[in-house]
Amino acid sequence: YMTPVFRSGSAHRYDTDDYFEIDPMLGTKQDLRALSDSLHAAGMKLVLDAVFNHCGPGFFAFRDVLEKGASSRYADWFHLEGFPVDMQKRNYATFAFAPNMPKLNAANPEVAAYFREVGRFWIREADIDGWRIDVANEVDPSFWPDFRKAVKAEKPEALLIGEIWGDSHFWLRGDMFDSVMHYPFMFQAKDHFAGKCTTLTEMDHRLNRIAALYPHPVRDALWTMLDSHDTERFYTATGQDVEATRMAAFLQFAFPGSPMVYYGAEIGMQGGPDPDCRRCMEWGRATDDNSFLQYYRKLGAARSALPALKTGSFRTVSSDDGLYAFLREMTPTDATETGSDVPQEAGDRTVLVLLNTNVEERVRTFDLPASMRNITSLHDFMEQAEILHHAPLRATVRIPGKTGALLTAGKE
Repeated sequence: YMTPVFRSGSAHRYDTDDYFEIDPMLGTKQDLRALSDSLHAAGMKLVLDAVFNHCGPGFFAFRDVLEKGASSRYADWFHLEGFPVDMQKRNYATFAFAPNMPKLNAANPEVAAYFREVGRFWIREADIDGWRIDVANEVDPSFWPDFRKAVKAEKPEALLIGEIWGDSHFWLRGDMFDSVMHYPFMFQAKDHFAGKCTTLTEMDHRLNRIAALYPHPVRDALWTMLDSHDTERFYTATGQDVEATRMAAFLQFAFPGSPMVYYGAEIGMQGGPDPDCRRCMEWGRATDDNSFLQYYRKLGAARSALPALKTGSFRTVSSDDGLYAFLREMTPTDATETGSDVPQEAGDRTVLVLLNTNVEERVRTFDLPASMRNITSLHDFMEQAEILHHAPLRATVRIPGKTGALLTAGKE
């Protein structure tokens, strides 16, 4: 997912001047298509940023309004409060009080048609795989169902993700977006691991609440994240606490949802509040001996190897004494519906997730779920915890401090 790439007068490009042209500082349409093709060849997808709530001062319709005032045929494309339109007085609605970001009127049929075409155009032009919708909750909601139909008609598997910072029920009923950026998850992780203002049990209660907000398939598609281009980087928020950052990343990958890693998090980049969080990628640190990168690769490998982390149910086992334990479990029906090739009796359709937030190691005995009844041994995918004893439905585990473990069927 990339932030805006279209022609603009700013570096961030959220004040778009031309939605049908790539900013020449970045390249050309041909370059974007080449990037898309290369990503697809590597088994990856490309999502662009759709800024349809507002435009830039160089957008053709706003220029016409500035020049012609009430006689402009585009006057109803915006929310104007008087004429002449004056950027100094800002007598028109804007995004976040920014005069260079006049708010568009998506309820206007012409505006709606224009941006539906933008959505289709870049799928045809560059074979992109979807759109992340900027400030989606501030756009007239009547626009989104038709936009969805237009995009899905062009590419049925195209992904639509809304930027909405709170409860997103309204936009996730199946007629607007496929997913949203899951800021509520980020808030809970940051409160506990960075702010240290909630206990483990309090964090668990809040995580259970947000896990229960949406139907199971919707919950699994939410973009779980620790930071973004709009927030302080998580590593910086912890005061450069490596262990706290890794524990939060472990939770991000083990909790229901689709983990979104903000560029540079995987190499330990820092950055304060916007715009400091948008520093250039530090490619020199992206080396095989970078411990952050090694850890994120391990987390990514777990998501690939353990289907329960993608679509399994979520149930808390324990949140006391600094040890957080929860189950991610797929039913045989889940495995069939998701196309998993994991046998229905296989132990790796169930994962017991353990996170020891203490400095010291912990030894704990757990009751295992019925789905683990027939497995012959337990194994920690993260290769951190030690299985001291394993009976059919009971296991005793030693887990080091500040460490996460993913217990599943053992290796034969």
